[in-house]
Amino acid sequence: MYQETERTRRVGEVIKRESAIILLQEMDEPRFKMVSISAVTISRDLRNATIFFTCIGAKYPADELQVELNQAKR
Repeated sequence: MYQETERTRRVGEVIKRESAIILLQEMDEPRFKMVSISAVTISRDLRNATIFFTCIGAKYPADELQVELNQAKR
């Protein structure tokens, strides 16, 4: 099973922090302001990251936001 190293943990924390900043400050979609980044997992080779999020409030369904976030990734 995959065991997180100190390096992947630190990189994950940076990605988590920067993703939150991008959602709050750079995205024009007001629904993204209700998203909170809860965790990030990183592959051992640091090539892939999975970002987990939660929605604050029940106004916007999480599955719809997930589709829109996936479309917004660059």
